[in-house]
Amino acid sequence: MGGSHKHVPLQKLVKKPLTVFAKLLGKDGDLCTHEKQQYHRDSVQAAKDFLKVCNAPERNIMNRISSLRLQQVQENRQRLKPLIETILFLGRQNIPLRGHRDDGELFTEADTEPLINEGNFRELLRFKVNSGDAALAKHLENSRANATYISKTTQNQLIECCAEEIRTVILERVKDAKFYCVIFDETTDISHCSQLSICLSYVYKGQRHEDFIAFENVHMACFKDLSLSFEPKVSGRVLGQLVISQMKKLNLDLLNCVGIGTDGCSLMISEQLGAVAEIQKEAKYATRCPCFNHALNLSMSKTSSVQSVRNSIGIIKEVLSFFNASAKRNHILINVVDAQLKGMCETRWVERSESLIQFLDRIEKIVQALECTSQWNETATSIAAKSLLISIKSVDNIVALHCQLSIFALSLPLSRLFQKKTLDFTGAATLVTDLLSVLNNQRFNCIQEFSTIFAKASEVLSKLDVPKELPRITKNQMNRPNVPFSTPEEYYRRSIYIPLLDSVISDLQSRFSVETLTSCELTCLLPRNILHLNKELLTSKVNTFCKTYCHLLRAKPGLECELLSEVQLWKKKWLRLADSMPLPESVEEALHNCDEDVYSLVNSLLRILLTLPISVASAERSFSSLRRLKTWLRNHMGQERLTGLALLHTHREIAVDIDKVIDRFANNGKRRLEFVL
Repeated sequence: MGGSHKHVPLQKLVKKPLTVFAKLLGKDGDLCTHEKQQYHRDSVQAAKDFLKVCNAPERNIMNRISSLRLQQVQENRQRLKPLIETILFLGRQNIPLRGHRDDGELFTEADTEPLINEGNFRELLRFKVNSGDAALAKHLENSRANATYISKTTQNQLIECCAEEIRTVILERVKDAKFYCVIFDETTDISHCSQLSICLSYVYKGQRHEDFIAFENVHMACFKDLSLSFEPKVSGRVLGQLVISQMKKLNLDLLNCVGIGTDGCSLMISEQLGAVAEIQKEAKYATRCPCFNHALNLSMSKTSSVQSVRNSIGIIKEVLSFFNASAKRNHILINVVDAQLKGMCETRWVERSESLIQFLDRIEKIVQALECTSQWNETATSIAAKSLLISIKSVDNIVALHCQLSIFALSLPLSRLFQKKTLDFTGAATLVTDLLSVLNNQRFNCIQEFSTIFAKASEVLSKLDVPKELPRITKNQMNRPNVPFSTPEEYYRRSIYIPLLDSVISDLQSRFSVETLTSCELTCLLPRNILHLNKELLTSKVNTFCKTYCHLLRAKPGLECELLSEVQLWKKKWLRLADSMPLPESVEEALHNCDEDVYSLVNSLLRILLTLPISVASAERSFSSLRRLKTWLRNHMGQERLTGLALLHTHREIAVDIDKVIDRFANNGKRRLEFVL
């Protein structure tokens, strides 16, 4: 019953469904009759009053009567703000919060400086109070010991709340983009724990983003409750299941995952037991995205298959070890060379070009420094210096250094470009194709190319007073190249330069085959590619897209026909504009020129293409943050605190709303002070 006296029976639109639509409209229709009922008007007014209270709780009569409570809540929130600001500052700057002892009262009656290091967090709070922060001083002086909110437990909770705010911003962007890719990699931290880094790739406002999302302790997450006799072996299935559980924990739809970015190790890409295969069981539309940077690095490592190149790298390492082993040797090096020698990266071969350039540029001074140390009375030092001098001042070594520098100089720009978050699959494939073209051209013109390299090596040899002598050659030689030659230049070209080029080119072609570079069918939608497709090939591509991405493209009857029409219109557009404007080179430019209202399906496919990652550089960058965060002095840091500080340190561009952090902190548990109404 409804109405002011509760005597009007509730019939249509309330308790009974509306089944007859003949008398729906009109003056005496069901809608107008229902609208005139007093219970309907009372319900509308009650709903409006409810919304007013929800949108403005300070106007609630209970809160207005208890104005003292409202004032107290606002004061409590002001107490917490300086603490959160301090945590944000320390987290953004990657400054440790805790000290040797960071518990107890911050201010004592003696008002003296503490004798031990209480940590940066407490010292910053003390500095803020001494600088005139009256609200913080009042809070710390008047609050009870169990309500100051500066303990390590509260620090962890506030850090976690800040991290959740950052993660919420990222996840909102991902859900707005709809399509995303997951990028993950595993490493061992300073405390010998296996850490899995998870990043997300997505397109937001027409730009590609790769954002770190979490660290996960693999053994604690996967083997925590198992028997001690069980071997906690990290396999591809274990990593895959862990990634899936994290995606579900973040409420991400696995069917919208369009790509999986990992390195090329068997643990990740094994078709039977790999992590990618395990994830694809849940993420049915995700494709494996090979890491271009990792493959390029492995190809560059093939330069060590040439004996002379391998020996030259070993000589540089020995020289570095020789000068770094002693302070007085290093003193001579700095005084003579006027610089500290750059080390040879053990894992990233393409980064060795900087060390090679510096070594060759200062090789005369390095030889001078070794000659000085070879005259010392210290027997071990002088013998080692003389041995290094003989090794450095060899024709084989100088020529090998110049040859590998010519290769590394080509790959270094690509390695740096592959680490950019904005580079798409098409751009990466084009760069690799160009690199292979340049190397093949050098191989074809190897006589002219090596002539230039040998001339530079000859200049260095003349400065070092080293004659261009050949090694001893015998008929049945097995441990050194035994190639036919007529001149020294021809000998070193055939024994060093040509094998070096052949090993790198063959490995690059095996890792970046034509099938790999053209594996993504979506690249045909780029204007420069679609103009070369005939009608039959275009129809075949559309059929493939419909089979592969039917779920992502709103599966419905007539999808194939609709997509074919859009693709034909998309091709017609660029046929018309080809002469009046330059064609877009990148996927991002093509997406910018694709009107979503006209080409909605093509726009979705281009966004999928732009989302695909080309490297795992974002995960490796998070490992750099991990090394800065978890040091020898902070090796007992908890997992939640580690992830929170990593999010604060990594995502400096994401603003953290302190009021939302306070709301989250207040709602996560019962607090001694009230922070929300």
